[in-house]
Amino acid sequence: VVAAPGNDAGGTDAGAIYLIAPDDLAAADGDGDREIALGDVAGQPGSYRIVGEIAEGQAGLSVSGVGDVDGGGANDLLIGAPHAEEGFVYFLAGERLANADGADGATDGVIDLGNVAGTAGSYRFVGELIGHSAGTSLGGSGMIEIAGSAHIAIGAPNAEAVYLVSSAD
Repeated sequence: VVAAPGNDAGGTDAGAIYLIAPDDLAAADGDGDREIALGDVAGQPGSYRIVGEIAEGQAGLSVSGVGDVDGGGANDLLIGAPHAEEGFVYFLAGERLANADGADGATDGVIDLGNVAGTAGSYRFVGELIGHSAGTSLGGSGMIEIAGSAHIAIGAPNAEAVYLVSSAD
């Protein structure tokens, strides 16, 4: 995972995250110089460029691989965009990344975070009030287990809060 919260693909400083599958590293390298241009990542079969939806939201300012929180058989991903209005956090179900990729009508390796909430098994969490910066910090399954359910933690420092969300909810 490579985060670029200042990326402008989805608008000025909307942010982008590059999810690179280990099996795609050699192909993404292309000429064998062991240097990968991030623009080439989305063209690989198991890798994705994930693009922020809100200008100045800075998606990717925080990113956490949270293990298999939803029990779907693949590792899941949390992406924070703390400067997007109230602060947004995106939960992407690892086993449904291909569905998220196709949500815009094209299976091109590019996932628009604006389509995540409409993808089965994936969610967008929204902070309580503008400026709360929900998603500034994130934590997940490997760290937090209560009553047998996996949990994710979403930090919102301007609200002086941490939200725990259970996979059972």
